[in-house]
Amino acid sequence: MGERNGFYAIGTGSQYALGVLTALYPNAHDLTEQDAKHAATRALNITGHYDPHTGLPYTILTQHAKTLGNTPKP
Repeated sequence: MGERNGFYAIGTGSQYALGVLTALYPNAHDLTEQDAKHAATRALNITGHYDPHTGLPYTILTQHAKTLGNTPKP
């Protein structure tokens, strides 16, 4: 698994995917959820040209940041 600028990827093509995401979208935190899913799909499609083990079906998950601050303690 790798992480770059707020993006995470796992699998044989993860380094390719992270390279695409970092080049096209420098900061994941600036993307809406819909934009992030589009970015991930685009990265997977490009990665598939360079990594023979990247292919359909894709599973794309989004992670939401937890808001820190005045949260009640359990």
